[in-house]
Amino acid sequence: MIIGSSIQLLSSEHPYGHWGDYPKARARVLRLIADVRPKLTVILSGDRHLGEISRSDDPGLPYPLYEVTSSGLTHHVDFIYHFRSFFSPETNRYRVGTLFYEKNFGLVDIDWSAGSPIVSFQIRDLENHTQRQASVSAPANVVSGDR
Repeated sequence: MIIGSSIQLLSSEHPYGHWGDYPKARARVLRLIADVRPKLTVILSGDRHLGEISRSDDPGLPYPLYEVTSSGLTHHVDFIYHFRSFFSPETNRYRVGTLFYEKNFGLVDIDWSAGSPIVSFQIRDLENHTQRQASVSAPANVVSGDR
């Protein structure tokens, strides 16, 4: 299952818009994912003017829950923000690697050729170079909650 969100679902430690501003709704979405138990879930989000990959090892899921945030091709954080974050880094307990501050776009690739789909995601720069990446596959023993 791929979930698209205009704001970040996992990360809630930064001062910008995120699902943590709506704690009951955030908990409900995460509980719904755990209750439905899809074979695999990836969250795609944006509106941060930077790129990052987050990973939560939620005990309610048999696989890590990844969120890929990419934005945008026309706007990115300015030099002042990047400079300020050097002295006071923006925290995200779920972040994999580091923030990518340049103009970017996200790419999701699903490999169906294996017994279990493998989802790879990347944050790429304007020259189409991969700047951040991760992948996840559904465990073979996961039973989907589809009804």
